[in-house]
Amino acid sequence: MTCFCGHFHAFSCAKFYFSEAIKRNPKDARNFLNRSMSYLKLNAPAEALRDAESAIAIDPEFGKAYIRKANALIRMQKTSEAMTALDTAATKDTGA
Repeated sequence: MTCFCGHFHAFSCAKFYFSEAIKRNPKDARNFLNRSMSYLKLNAPAEALRDAESAIAIDPEFGKAYIRKANALIRMQKTSEAMTALDTAATKDTGA
């Protein structure tokens, strides 16, 4: 069964729609963060990392972006860098 965008996997569909949202508003860090999660779910940690870093570049105080960056780095077996990202996240607003 496919979704409205024609993809079989829900996270492929989500990636598609977040990509469209980024085209419309490239200054919204949340769209990059959400697409980053889609990439993680699709086992594409390098792309997830890129989007997490884009979210951080847009909003350096966005704590969730550092957490997402750490998740991508862990998947890439870069634990030391992931710990640094988590340390930074602890000093930021995570929206909790």
